[in-house]
Amino acid sequence: MGRAGGAGNAAAALLVFWAVLFLPALHARDFWDPDEGRYGEVAREVWQGRGSIVPHLAGEVYPEKPPLGFWAAAGFQALA
Repeated sequence: MGRAGGAGNAAAALLVFWAVLFLPALHARDFWDPDEGRYGEVAREVWQGRGSIVPHLAGEVYPEKPPLGFWAAAGFQALA
């Protein structure tokens, strides 16, 4: 039982460690945050070529956030 038991114990310890770190913070992030739709729309407009350098929302310049995150999201949309 030498090596197989050690691997199982390590996996169980990792699972417990993950649960201790992750589960208490689960309530901290709201999945229905109203900003998520806005950020998705800005990334969609970047992906479609409207405002590729300076992000836009509904045709207006959107300077609220740095553009790198929108560029990355648009890149993931292009891969999908």
